[in-house]
Amino acid sequence: MAEPTSPQSDPLPDTRLECAQCREGAYGGAWPQPRRIAVNGDGPEYLHRCDICGTLWHFDMRFANPVPEERARRLFPAHFADWSPRGGGARLPQVVSGAAFAPPDPLYLRDVPPEGDLEQALAAAGAGRGGTASGDSALLMRLLRASVLYVPSATEPAADGSGMTPLALRRPPVVWVLAFTRLELAQRFAGDAPYCLSFVGSELIARLPEGFGLCLNFGAGSECLVGPQQSREQTPPPATVALEEYLGPMHFLPDGRTLVSRQWPGDVSLWHVSEARAERRAVFPSGLKRFYGIAASPDGSRLAALGEADAGEAQVRLLALPGGRQEGAYTFPDSSLHSAAFSPDGTRLLAAGGDEVLYVINLHTGAREFTAGTDEDDEEDDGPDREFWGLGERNTSITFHPDGRTVLVTACYQAGSHLMFCELDCDPPRLTLRPDLTVSLPADELMPAAFSPDGRWFAVSDWDLHLYRFPSRERAFTFEAQQGRRTGPPPDRGAANVEVRWSNVLFTPDGKTLICGSPTGAIFLWDVPSGDLRGTLTGHDGGRLWLALDPAGTLLASSGYDKTLRLWRLPDQA
Repeated sequence: MAEPTSPQSDPLPDTRLECAQCREGAYGGAWPQPRRIAVNGDGPEYLHRCDICGTLWHFDMRFANPVPEERARRLFPAHFADWSPRGGGARLPQVVSGAAFAPPDPLYLRDVPPEGDLEQALAAAGAGRGGTASGDSALLMRLLRASVLYVPSATEPAADGSGMTPLALRRPPVVWVLAFTRLELAQRFAGDAPYCLSFVGSELIARLPEGFGLCLNFGAGSECLVGPQQSREQTPPPATVALEEYLGPMHFLPDGRTLVSRQWPGDVSLWHVSEARAERRAVFPSGLKRFYGIAASPDGSRLAALGEADAGEAQVRLLALPGGRQEGAYTFPDSSLHSAAFSPDGTRLLAAGGDEVLYVINLHTGAREFTAGTDEDDEEDDGPDREFWGLGERNTSITFHPDGRTVLVTACYQAGSHLMFCELDCDPPRLTLRPDLTVSLPADELMPAAFSPDGRWFAVSDWDLHLYRFPSRERAFTFEAQQGRRTGPPPDRGAANVEVRWSNVLFTPDGKTLICGSPTGAIFLWDVPSGDLRGTLTGHDGGRLWLALDPAGTLLASSGYDKTLRLWRLPDQA
């Protein structure tokens, strides 16, 4: 009679799969053990693979046995799960270390006092070891999504994070992946997982396979379980529209449901949007041969389209909304026009040219009222309305302060850039430069800037994103592009060319949240004035993004080079 087997065990595989080297290594011979490739915290248990013959070995605290792949998949599901980026938009994780951190500590950690808001929330929600998140779960999930988490891996991952083998607890029906709020907590498991990756919490949640949850700070005093259903409920996906061509700069009109955008190569598109969908309602030509950008009037009745006309001259065309009827065209001697902005009262249009010139147009009379440029010897346009400013070879943005008079112009050169402030007077018409407020930056290109609604802050990006107080121009915070984390003073990169492109910068209507799209494709939301990261929205592929926020501050539209339009319901800002 055959010897009975335990109902929980499987028959051993054909031992002919084993080679002499891995068999000797597994059973304590002189040959080294097969290479460890996965760990489960229950037991603990380990999965090894022979690099010579490929046999899988299951090690626990007492025995080592070869196992078929089918059973190995049941015992170590985290190793066999697909951890590749999902939806084409997850940002690349940062490999923190590719070697063992330190001599391994015992598997179970001693209690570690919680630090920071997230660990305090985890300790309160978990109410002890292994507690399931409860209580104010909305607060916990908001903090979790915005925080950086460290995930130990038993195997070396690929550059995009795929192929990692996180440590996991197998407690059917859920597999709990170990993640930590501090790198030093993750380092305690270096003996089992010599690699570690860092993720923003929202990205890690997006990568969790079906049936997986998070075990946060395993063994520490702030240990807490976040189940699969809970994490999914707290991260509503955006409404997404696939496009044939990418959209450029976008603006919401005052009704909060009409989105107007530049559509490559030369059209304007109007969208009716909601949290659930975006429907293109109209497309009309800009009338420009090359179409660079748009600006919407404060009342939403007009659109300024910037670019080049058929004859090659720089031109601004005023188009009536929603039909697109042309109301006027202004031609300039510049090689190109880069940006424009309506004054808050809608009576003036400011346009920045590629020949280091800034123009002021009276929209009531159609007259060009004032020109600020760099050519001191230009006799053809010399006079009281022309003065030397040094605006730079590329003027990337014009932004009005809420007071309606102060204007911020970003002026860029090959060897650096300036943030230049001026004041607009209408009677008599004049722009007055405020050289005492000029800020110099080393980057040779800047992205569009923004003032906060209360006028106390402004933000602009070069290699990094900078938040300043106004009018003191004191830099409050600098944020880096990969994780959205606060950094110290920006490093001196000399006159190197810009290699990253942030999106335009936005403030929510209450002025408490700063929003900007990273070159990685992630969209970060920071608290103002603390600078804390409040949330991360992932879904776009890396590359240039354009953002628009509805007047209520509850719906964010984003578009980029991945040819998608996404509509995000923003997290609770309260």
